[in-house]
Amino acid sequence: MTRSPAVFVESIGAGTIDLIKAGTVAISSIPNIGGTVGISGGSVLLTNSTATPLPAMDYGAAWTHTWTYIGTSDMTGTADLTAAPSSGLKVVADDMLISTDTAMSFTVQMETTANVLAKLYLGANSVTQITLRDGLKADAIDKKIQGLAGTAGNVAVTTCWHSEA
Repeated sequence: MTRSPAVFVESIGAGTIDLIKAGTVAISSIPNIGGTVGISGGSVLLTNSTATPLPAMDYGAAWTHTWTYIGTSDMTGTADLTAAPSSGLKVVADDMLISTDTAMSFTVQMETTANVLAKLYLGANSVTQITLRDGLKADAIDKKIQGLAGTAGNVAVTTCWHSEA
């Protein structure tokens, strides 16, 4: 099947995208930078007005996130990994960093109900990074996400999270 190239102009935010032909896109204005993005033959080139290549940038997540840290020598009783979300919303854990000096199982669960959202088996003297592509969303509104260690031992958890409906 053969497709003919489309030509159109569409405004998106502060930039205007001109689709010249299939496989080529030029952005006439990039907020805070200026310049163009060229896509051709599988290559992408971002340049400013002097044709100097610019580095790729990641402006981070679109939501407001919060970092919560807890460190303890015994998390065999539950500990809050997040604060309570904004009223009427659910917590979504985006990233977690867990370190321990003791081999243990570690459960990520809901406040009050203890519904298990995730369970990990951690080695002694280990650090585990959990980057959740779509987030680990709480199953109840107005509740925190908590951690529970299967055995006593030093454990530290940093959680990046946000609230959403």
